[in-house]
Amino acid sequence: MHRVGLVGGLVTLALLAAPAAAQTGPIQPADFNELKVEVRNLRRQVQDLQREVARLEGGSAAPAKAALAARLAAAEALNSTTEQQAAFAALCVDAARAGDAKAAKDILARLTSTSVAQERTYKVALLLARAGQVEEAVTLAKSLNSTTQSQKALAKIAKGELDD
Repeated sequence: MHRVGLVGGLVTLALLAAPAAAQTGPIQPADFNELKVEVRNLRRQVQDLQREVARLEGGSAAPAKAALAARLAAAEALNSTTEQQAAFAALCVDAARAGDAKAAKDILARLTSTSVAQERTYKVALLLARAGQVEEAVTLAKSLNSTTQSQKALAKIAKGELDD
């Protein structure tokens, strides 16, 4: 269903752009505004498709969330702080991979080591962006203490280089 909308949006964009491209003079403001609206709509459709692909690649989100909740409960029950922190470090990444921004951020907040928290925040930001949660990813990237690391994450998100 989303593909039809995307294709339709691309066709509309092509139809709107063709007359503008054929003009010998400057693009008229009305044409430009129509193109801006259509590009905005296409971006939303692409984000919806990215979320759908991430959901399909990761299987059903409901079992993943239930499993994350159970794993979090197990981590909370650990007596060893070292083991608990290691579990939280793994869980925040898995939550981000599943596209669950809220759980990922909540678990990140439970990490007590600043260096581990920063390293995981960077990774979670990229994984959330890959899962289509770009706004949350940008917010996390901006929250990094290291300006260099923050800028690196923001650049990767902006360029779509999300394989890290």
